Amino acid sequence: NAFSAAMLKPTGSYMQSIDDSGTSKVSSTRSIIEIPFGYYFDMGFGVGGIYSTENGIDKTESSGSSTQTDTSRKSYGAGVGWMDSSDIGVFVNGYYYFNSEMTQASTTSKGTGYQLDLGIKFPVKKAFLAVQFSYKYYEYKKTVSSGVETDLASPRKLQFFDPQAAIIVMF
Repeated sequence: NAFSAAMLKPTGSYMQSIDDSGTSKVSSTRSIIEIPFGYYFDMGFGVGGIYSTENGIDKTESSGSSTQTDTSRKSYGAGVGWMDSSDIGVFVNGYYYFNSEMTQASTTSKGTGYQLDLGIKFPVKKAFLAVQFSYKYYEYKKTVSSGVETDLASPRKLQFFDPQAAIIVMF
């Protein structure tokens, strides 16, 4: 079952955790919105790009005081993928982030990264609902603080494994 079509796949997830030891409490939230787009050719192979934005809040409460760290990340890149042309089917995508910027407090980290998605889609009218698991790896080699860019002696490396929901529109 061959097909050729442009694709837009808004994707998102929201995660929350609470660690309460009785003397201190750490609450964390993380939300992700991604906009993968591209073109799938006959036999299901595709090329495209991705824009990803992420926001997180870590709040620590201890002995009547509270501190909060806000994190935001914006990344964009290009990728390839394969999607089963059946109504119910699997897909796999891989993206390379040419640029990823993560801001915590007044410091911005600059780097690159990649993402691998594995998911399954289900038809709903003229679109598909999908669930996917995404492995993400970011490596930051520079920081910018108060307008001064600094090379890091050792890169900061972050890894995530995220469950996500998506709507796939082929047109």
